[in-house]
Amino acid sequence: MKTIQLQIEDDKFNDFMIILKNLKDDFIKKFIVKDDIDFVDKNEQNYYENLLQKMTKEDKEISSKEIIEIWN
Repeated sequence: MKTIQLQIEDDKFNDFMIILKNLKDDFIKKFIVKDDIDFVDKNEQNYYENLLQKMTKEDKEISSKEIIEIWN
């Protein structure tokens, strides 16, 4: 099975939905409509992967018991 991601102009969306609905029932297994697409380009993905790889144990530690003070 393949997944396809499309961007449709708002003014053409209804026409596109009519086309989808007129296809054979078994042609499309499932479709999801989103207002926007969460997309990260390859350069951005590589940047974040490099950051994660270069992180030390200390970088990953958010807090420890030794540095937390509770004020009463």
